[in-house]
Amino acid sequence: MMHKPLLEKQRAIRYSPTGEMEMINYLDTVYNEIEIWAQISHPNIIKMYEIIDAEEHDYLYLILELADFG
Repeated sequence: MMHKPLLEKQRAIRYSPTGEMEMINYLDTVYNEIEIWAQISHPNIIKMYEIIDAEEHDYLYLILELADFG
């Protein structure tokens, strides 16, 4: 469970491959990570089953596989 407005307020500065400075927020970073996670299928990586991301709610929910020992 992630609070979207809080992630959107938190920002970072990074440099692009061309050397330009760009401002990013953590919510964009989370969405990029979710896209990558959705494409990965490996027995050693926890599987993501569902994402609940409604515009009218402030929270982003990830439904993940149970990690018994970890």
